[in-house]
Amino acid sequence: MRAEHSYDLKNDKGVRTGTMVLGRVQLVHARADLIDRETLLVNTARLMPVSRLGGITYARTTQTYELPVRLSPSLALYSFALA
Repeated sequence: MRAEHSYDLKNDKGVRTGTMVLGRVQLVHARADLIDRETLLVNTARLMPVSRLGGITYARTTQTYELPVRLSPSLALYSFALA
């Protein structure tokens, strides 16, 4: 992953309590049987991904859902990242 942006997170008193880092994934390794050969999408149900929530806390993704995104005209330039 290559870091793209970092943002300091502050509480109501203005004290920095953490940092959010956004990055660009440059390479992903996945077993061949998890990738759809036509769409090149990974079957996340079979992948059983794990996410890092912060510190030493991790979570297993056991249920997914899709949430439609409505873009305002000012965000239209960024629609490629959400597609």
